[in-house]
Formats: sequence, C-alpha cells, structure tokens
Amino acid sequence: MSGRKVFNREEKLKPLVKALQKVYPTQLSDDWDNTGLLLDCSDTEQGASAELRVLLTADITDEVCKEAIKNRIDCLVTYHPLIFDGIKRLEKSNSQHRTIMNLIREKISVYSPHTAADAAVGGVNDWLAKCVAFGADNILQMSTIKPCTNIIPAGFEGAGYGRYVILREPQTLSVLVEHVRKRLRMKHVPLIKATKHDTDLIATIAVCAGSGGSVLKGVKADLVVTGELGHHDQLRLREQGTSCIVTGHWNSEAGFLGIFAEHLAQQLSALGAAAPNAKIMISQEDRSPMEYV
Repeated sequence: MSGRKVFNREEKLKPLVKALQKVYPTQLSDDWDNTGLLLDCSDTEQGASAELRVLLTADITDEVCKEAIKNRIDCLVTYHPLIFDGIKRLEKSNSQHRTIMNLIREKISVYSPHTAADAAVGGVNDWLAKCVAFGADNILQMSTIKPCTNIIPAGFEGAGYGRYVILREPQTLSVLVEHVRKRLRMKHVPLIKATKHDTDLIATIAVCAGSGGSVLKGVKADLVVTGELGHHDQLRLREQGTSCIVTGHWNSEAGFLGIFAEHLAQQLSALGAAAPNAKIMISQEDRSPMEYV
C-alpha cells in the first residue's frame, strides 16, 4: 500500500459514475426508466482502501446484497434498477426495502444503466444479436429497429432499441435453436415454430433483449429472439410465418455483463490517476427467478 493514494468513498464514486456515463449515457434511456446513480452512499471519511471494488449484476436480490457486503463492494452496478416505482416509506417487512436499508448501512452505492445499455451501440442488443447470429462475421447487415427519439450524445449515433440482422450465411431453425441454447447457457429453449421453417432457412432475425413485444411489433423477420413475448404476439408471429425463440428475460441480458465489465474497465483506465485501481467483479449469486424443468 506504500506510496499508493488512499481514496475515500466520494473520490471512488465520482470517477466510477463518470466512466459509466461515458459507456452508457443516461440520455439514451427511455423516458419511463429510472437510470443513473440510484443510491449514493459516498462520504468524505478517509478509508483504508486504494482500490475501487465494483460488483456487476442483472438484479439486486438478498443473495446479491450479501455477496456485495462480503466482498466489501463500493458500488453495486445493476442492469435492472433496484428502485423503480415510487417508494413512500421503507418497511422491514418488504424484502426490497430491507435490501436498500442493508446497502445504506454498509455504505454500498447503487447505479443502474438499464435502457441506456439497451440502446447504446455496442450495448445489450448488439451483444444479443451477435450471439444469435454466430458472431459479427456472419452479420451481413445490422440496423436499429426503434431509434432513440431523445437527443443523442455525440459518438452514440445509431442508438436505439432492438436490432434487425441479415445473415451472411442463412441457417436452419434447428441449428439456430441449439446455438442459442448453448450460447445463453439454457437447458431448454421455448420455441414458437412457423411451419415453413421445417425446410426454409433463416435469413433475417429481429432481436430485443428483455420484453420485446412493443419494440418488435410490425417487424418482418424469419426469426424473432427476445426475452419475453405475450401470447397473442406469439400467435401473430407464427401465423405470419415468423418463428420465435423466447429466452426468458434474465437469459436475454445477463450474459452481457462480461462485455460490460470490459467496457467499464477501459473507461476507468482512461481516467488515469483520477480514478483508483478498480476490481470489477460479476455476481456469482445473480440468477434468473425462472427455471425450465
């Protein structure tokens, strides 16, 4: 530790927020969302650490909270916002409220990029599209399905929700289903199958991480891949000759955390001496609430 600057919690949090804003600016987030620094537990009290400890997770649960406390985390960066609906009071009987109180007691801040990470070029939807398409080399063309309507920061042109992909080499549906199953580490893959795909190849794919019903509405593609899709949307797609893989909400997003960690590490490194050395971890306790048995 000799010769290394010791950072207090405020001095750790400021460069982290700056780096997160560089990666996924909150200006890209949807109007209904709650993104950015949701819980600021920083202070100017001098600590004994020269290291910034960050834990990435898709969701903050009681298990993830305990993991953060055990690992002496400075900030929990959660893809889904911990605080979404208006909270009028904090009650011990509410598990979410208990988690918030525990994080405050342990001085662990919380940040969420959510739909800003969805919309960003190089974000969640780009990752999912490349996963499904057998990598970037097999993508002949990719475009945004629903462009951002708010003011986009310079360098983020083309940001928006969902991706439409034209494959360089079309694939059979069965090959794509097995590839998605392995790539997203799923035991089983829920499939809505259009009859024609018993024989016809898949040449175009529309993807939307999370709940894709509104983003994908009206899109014409051979295959749709999304985390959630309503019953009537499933019927409509099948009848128009579109097959659909419904991965489950968590499965369509959580695998992106590894890419997120790389992007964040690069931005923190670019800040140089203004930021402490960072240890960025991916939660081992974060998991989908839904299982396929």
